[in-house]
Amino acid sequence: MTRRLAQPLLGSGVVLALVLAAAAGRARADDPGGSITGQVHVNDGDIGGGALLDVWGTLGPLRLGGFFAVTSIPSARDWRNRTMMPAGVHVSLVIDLDAVEIVLAARGGIWGGASQESKMLAGGVVGGGAYLDVALGGGISVGGGAEILGFFGGGDPWGVSPGLRLTWSSPRAEPASESVPAPDAVTEVAP
Repeated sequence: MTRRLAQPLLGSGVVLALVLAAAAGRARADDPGGSITGQVHVNDGDIGGGALLDVWGTLGPLRLGGFFAVTSIPSARDWRNRTMMPAGVHVSLVIDLDAVEIVLAARGGIWGGASQESKMLAGGVVGGGAYLDVALGGGISVGGGAEILGFFGGGDPWGVSPGLRLTWSSPRAEPASESVPAPDAVTEVAP
């Protein structure tokens, strides 16, 4: 990707990060949650992997929060053989179908790392994807999905990252059941 196109995208990512950070302050702190995701990164014929930690608060059907990841993409090409640590903000739209949730996610931030060719690299990261989570109960769910991630700076690698994740949040409040009060016990009095 040319530098001319990368700079406006990186600037847009920074503005998006600031807007999401401001909105995250309105998210409910009493309903926090998060997820840990193991991902496989497929990038221009190279296959790597990593772990992604998301934490969030909720605002209606939105999850607003931050992320941190550790990623390694080995390659025979020195300039693509890299280890990265991205961090930033994310927003997710959750479509709740009772025992199943469809999660549409977008993220943006910065990354630092190194490649075999350049010992120190940094740049911006943007991405988005979808997950399908299945509730296990008690606020715990497991799921799978994929994201498309772009790392700007240091070779501009784009890739697809399928993954499996474990999600936690506050347990859902059970709806109050309408119980029929038991009839009063009637005692017979002997005459």
